[in-house]
Amino acid sequence: MKLKYILWILCIFLLSSFVYADRTEYPAGTNPLSADHLYDGTLTGTSAEDQIGSTDLTKNGDANNEACDFVDSDTCLHFDGSGDSFSIGNDYFYGNSEWSFCGWTKPAGDYSNKYIFGDRSVGGTQNLEFNAYNSGDYLGWAINYPVHAELSSNNTVDLSASGTWFHWCLTFDDARTPKAILYINGNAVGTTSDTVGNSGDTLVIGNLRATGGYSYDGVMNDVLIWDDTA
Repeated sequence: MKLKYILWILCIFLLSSFVYADRTEYPAGTNPLSADHLYDGTLTGTSAEDQIGSTDLTKNGDANNEACDFVDSDTCLHFDGSGDSFSIGNDYFYGNSEWSFCGWTKPAGDYSNKYIFGDRSVGGTQNLEFNAYNSGDYLGWAINYPVHAELSSNNTVDLSASGTWFHWCLTFDDARTPKAILYINGNAVGTTSDTVGNSGDTLVIGNLRATGGYSYDGVMNDVLIWDDTA
């Protein structure tokens, strides 16, 4: 079963250059063929199926899947901007010395204060987050808040261009300097040497937390997780 999906990912990776002009190389240490978990929009009941491993995502709100134009994929994870998310697990990356978290996303509509992923408790303690804010002018990310970086859309991706796919990838290695590197469309755009904190809450895709008013509006695909960066 795992070999089947490895071959499937390889086909997508090879076909991508013919379908999207802005498809990019994955950062070093994040070869899609070595990923431990893959979420491609396949849903069963209230869960998004892990196509490689056994860590399915729990659906929150109206998060669902829909037909999309991602390479040869039939469906994408869909978020309508109103309380949607998929839960991965409580403080999923906390205590891990190496990991990578990447995905493709295409925004729709208003992109201000929309979280691509987040892990913040109701009281405000943050593990990590990645969002767009200020009417979509900037991408923002944080590891163990208040360590934070603003990324100008002029240097990364035009967030005002609704309907455009872009790739994000956050890699972490406790033994290197800097420890964390954020990539947008294959380019390193931000770093920090802070470590991931313990929020006491769950890491979710498509929102700041499992419940809240910072829901992502758009679709995602090929959300991949590696347990290391090698």
